[in-house]
Amino acid sequence: MGLAELRKSKKLTQRALAERAHVPYVSIANIERGARDASDMTLGTAVRLADALKVRDLRKLLD
Repeated sequence: MGLAELRKSKKLTQRALAERAHVPYVSIANIERGARDASDMTLGTAVRLADALKVRDLRKLLD
């Protein structure tokens, strides 16, 4: 389950997730549309997104 699927399962918009995770909205949008590979995000960004989505396994963000 990738970032978009995780976000949608929590019923969050990209902007709402960005605010919760303190990550730029454009970063989330770029990852979800494939303009940026999720594996290229920094560890800090991955941790903030995982925390905001209540995901324990960071690898779920990369699927």
